[in-house]
Amino acid sequence: MRRACPDDAIAFARIMGEAPVMRHLLGLPYPDAAIWRARLSASGNPNQYDLRLVGEIDNEVVATAGLMPAHPGVRQRHVGTFGLSVATAAQGKGVGRAMLKTLIDYADNWAQLLRLELVVPRHLSR
Repeated sequence: MRRACPDDAIAFARIMGEAPVMRHLLGLPYPDAAIWRARLSASGNPNQYDLRLVGEIDNEVVATAGLMPAHPGVRQRHVGTFGLSVATAAQGKGVGRAMLKTLIDYADNWAQLLRLELVVPRHLSR
């Protein structure tokens, strides 16, 4: 596991473009690597506590995770939202669990977040 960089944009688009992965996300299908490159380039701004990670198996990016501010407002500064995507072929191998543990550690011990929120697509919450 490591911090994501702009060069990981293609992997973000590839993983999130897999139909079995995409149907569990809130994004739109056919993710674009150029959009991910811009997001990853902006990530890590000193004025934000966002964290974007990639998980690798045999030097191949097989998972992505992100922890972002929920809202800049004073009453929600303590809240973060997170997302996690694991390539279909890598599911069930513990990479998602390891990434989630890292996000929680970052939220608790570095970003001083008191609450994490995960938004689940409606068709999955039934």
